[in-house]
Amino acid sequence: MSTNATPNPDALALSRLSLAVEALSDDLSPLAVAGNLAAELEWTLNLDGAAILWIRADHVQTIASSGALQWRFRQGHDVSPDLARVVLEHAPRRPWIEPGDALSLRSPAVGLAIVPCLIGASSIEHGCIVFGQQPGTPAGLADRLPTYVAAAAIVAARLRVLPSGSADPGADGGAAPL
Repeated sequence: MSTNATPNPDALALSRLSLAVEALSDDLSPLAVAGNLAAELEWTLNLDGAAILWIRADHVQTIASSGALQWRFRQGHDVSPDLARVVLEHAPRRPWIEPGDALSLRSPAVGLAIVPCLIGASSIEHGCIVFGQQPGTPAGLADRLPTYVAAAAIVAARLRVLPSGSADPGADGGAAPL
């Protein structure tokens, strides 16, 4: 007996993401890899944007971003103090959702699913992968949180093989883990 089961779109997206991550050239700079990863997250997961953040002792810096999140998460810059406070408070615990209107200064609002992870070669280099989606999409952020956690693990694994401290995305002199 044959069944015509419809494939899970998130499982297919994670497979595409894994293939894209594996295909990234080892010749790219760490920041180029991070930028490509943010763009791949946006494309493969059908997001409005994605960002990769590095958590420092008292602030949070953007390593890479794509799509609708580029205005909020500017590469090499610290995130806003309000968002940094939220990230520093929540990141040690578990993934979480920030509704589209909670931290948005612009329209349209983009909701965020934020997944903490290790992003550098050492066990002390923490970061977050941010998944952005405009409110009202068929599958909401909370519904897809397990997919985002799996995608963050794929991306973080690729980031961990990059040389630690090999690039400085910021103008403030602080070296990011990439």
